Amino acid sequence: MQYPLIAQGGVHVGVPRPVRQIRVHYSGWDAKYDGPAAVDRAVEEVRTILRGAEVPVILRELGPRLPAGARVLEAGSGTGRLGIALASMKVAEVHGVDFAARGLALGAATCERMGRRVRFIRADLAALPYATESFDAVVTDSVLEHL
Repeated sequence: MQYPLIAQGGVHVGVPRPVRQIRVHYSGWDAKYDGPAAVDRAVEEVRTILRGAEVPVILRELGPRLPAGARVLEAGSGTGRLGIALASMKVAEVHGVDFAARGLALGAATCERMGRRVRFIRADLAALPYATESFDAVVTDSVLEHL
């Protein structure tokens, strides 16, 4: 089967892998989110973003343009750093979807510690559990290069 090229920011980042290969690749990522300091690291990542020290372009560009009451999906959320930052910007509803269960649990723990709300769901990005046009915006960071 021939797969189209994926470009990110005009730069070729690869040929997407079949869904089965992607699932196998990410099934081992749960161990990345283990350890007693994991929540502390995740909280610090979000605080760094909110201080403006390392604001991803997507937040800098999208944040001010979101309508009041916006619904945002962070696809491939991992620990949810973008979604948590958006929740801190008073976006009405943020959902984070990822395949790594421990990453999602870490995201939920980070939200709890920071007093933010993001709905984390374990799902495959190839089969999202949402109806078409359920969100005002979809964000992703460090996902496309893994496809």
